[in-house]
Amino acid sequence: RRLQRVMARFDESLEELNPAAEAGWTRETADSGGMDFAYRLVNSTIQVMCSAVFDGVDALQAFVGLTEWDLSGQFCKGVREAHALEESAGVCDGLWRVLKQAPGGYEDNVLHVSCVDALEEPLGALWISAYVPCELGDERGEEAEASKLGGVDLPPPEPGAVRAGFWKSAYAIT
Repeated sequence: RRLQRVMARFDESLEELNPAAEAGWTRETADSGGMDFAYRLVNSTIQVMCSAVFDGVDALQAFVGLTEWDLSGQFCKGVREAHALEESAGVCDGLWRVLKQAPGGYEDNVLHVSCVDALEEPLGALWISAYVPCELGDERGEEAEASKLGGVDLPPPEPGAVRAGFWKSAYAIT
């Protein structure tokens, strides 16, 4: 089941990472900085893709930083704390609790963080994705109640915090 979930998210993210105009994506290139953007609105959900080249960044360090979410406070604004919810989290997949101060309030989220070595695949990259488990919400962002996920006890959100019902990101390191 875990492998099926990770591969389904990988397949879903391929369109997000390579947006095509015929799929409703609008592309733009920043005048400076060498950054490309694409965006679209689908079923009341805005999707944004950004592609950039980072000179002088070690690809392996970037990969580790994006898969070990306890390091996310170094690159993700507002993250106060993140820790693994599974004692023996898989090397390519884990369940994380992320506490974050966001512009709209305090968040207490549960995220899957998955990765795939897709260097020999058409993507030609190390792939990482962080996403809310489908058991905890849906594409409308409506939160579902769950106290257990894959045999892991989920802590309730801290008082006054919200828990995202829908959020996902994907990274391809080439």
